[in-house]
Amino acid sequence: MTREEKRAIRLQICRLLDEERRNPFVNNSQKIEALRKKLENNKIEFTSTVGIKTGKWTQEEIFYLMNHAGKVDFQRIADKLCRTKAAVTSKYHEMKKRHLAG
Repeated sequence: MTREEKRAIRLQICRLLDEERRNPFVNNSQKIEALRKKLENNKIEFTSTVGIKTGKWTQEEIFYLMNHAGKVDFQRIADKLCRTKAAVTSKYHEMKKRHLAG
């Protein structure tokens, strides 16, 4: 699966999650699970810090984090974004504080 295909699937999942947030009567769990399984089948396991990103966060990473926080644990988000759990937790609290202050 190409990088673009994976990105398209992640964006589909985000849109389905957004739809569920806007309308509590919508249940997209089966669609989301099917898309998640597509990504899981192509998952690369990281066992070391090689490949872990550092530095500036992209808008896509922030979008993913904010849409999955509370639904998925921080370690899983960290694995998906190739970041450490500490970085994900820190960024989440930073964005939450910024949103509440704004």
